[in-house]
Amino acid sequence: MTIEQFTAALKAEPFKPFSLNAASGKEYRVSHPELAIRTPSGRTVVVVTGDDAVAVLDLHLIESITFQATSTR
Repeated sequence: MTIEQFTAALKAEPFKPFSLNAASGKEYRVSHPELAIRTPSGRTVVVVTGDDAVAVLDLHLIESITFQATSTR
């Protein structure tokens, strides 16, 4: 995954929830744009995974991004 792909997903308007799929097989859900940030260099991403928990990820180890299905009401 590239820095540009992550940034585009995070800044999309309207925002669409997505998951980052790591090489380890773990999935990190981003349900709101304020729940994930990247460092200025762009290599590291921090995702809030719970009330007091975060995951610090190397963006180069993220294999893909998956957008969550949205309801059409």
